[in-house]
Amino acid sequence: MEPMRRVAVLLLVLAAATAGAQELSPPPLLEPPPEVTPPPPVEAPPAPAPPAVAPAPEAPAPQPGYAPAPPPGSAPEDVPPSFFDRCFAVPAVYFAPAPRVALVGGVVVGAPPAPAPAPRSSDPGSLGKVDGKAALIVAVVALIALPVVVYFFDRDAEPLVVQRFRCPTFSFEGYGGVNFVPGLNTTASFFSGRVTSAVGHFGGDFQFDIGPVLGGWATHALLRITPKQHVEGAVALGYRAMYLNGDYRDGFEVGLPHRYVFWRSGLNSFGLELRPMLLFGWRGVDAALEATVVVPIWELFNARVGGRVASFGEQIVWTAQAGLTFVW
Repeated sequence: MEPMRRVAVLLLVLAAATAGAQELSPPPLLEPPPEVTPPPPVEAPPAPAPPAVAPAPEAPAPQPGYAPAPPPGSAPEDVPPSFFDRCFAVPAVYFAPAPRVALVGGVVVGAPPAPAPAPRSSDPGSLGKVDGKAALIVAVVALIALPVVVYFFDRDAEPLVVQRFRCPTFSFEGYGGVNFVPGLNTTASFFSGRVTSAVGHFGGDFQFDIGPVLGGWATHALLRITPKQHVEGAVALGYRAMYLNGDYRDGFEVGLPHRYVFWRSGLNSFGLELRPMLLFGWRGVDAALEATVVVPIWELFNARVGGRVASFGEQIVWTAQAGLTFVW
């Protein structure tokens, strides 16, 4: 019996221990449900980039000239204007000392006296005549040198003026006035003309003078100088023949016709034109100086007002003149 009792007590103890262990053990923890990770969003494929558009070419800067402007909205062209377009597409005035024409004709106001005999060296009046001619020659030489100095210090001309200088230029000038010869006590009206054509650095002119007392003709080759902003000029080399009251003189003529520009707007300008000339003939040296104010009045025309003093042997001829110039 004793062994059975021990077994029963042992079972009872084991049962009590098992029951106490069950009471003291915490309930099992419930695991949270696994988190459901949402699927990554499906990204749409990137839209293709628009094709690159080449920037529109910039219109070239306007160049001075005579080419007609393109119509609005037209595509700019890289083709440069032709020589004809640059020089003749738009008419404009170009006042150059080289181009012009002069007609000289007139009616005698006072009847010319008979040719006076040449004064003797002892004649007191001859000294004044010689001095007047010498002073004229000195003035002509000085006025030939002056534009060279001004040209050296002057600034370059506007591109439009230089471009027009390189284009063909044609000119006609006509004017009239009065000649006065103190030594012959003669006054007569006259008409004069000068025609000139030039392109670039080369040109030529032809002049004729018509009058009952004083007349003649002349022609020159012109070596033109690139214009500056305030001075333009050309070297003139040629031949002149002239008559005065039945007497005749001729020879090789050289000079520097030039113009001082006081105001310029494009091809229009206002200035003073000078023509200092020296004549070397077998009968001696003669000088002439012509001064003219040039005033633009319309595209192809300008007015001219001035005078001229010239020597003819020992005689001094004074001239007052006015006229118009047509330039193309």
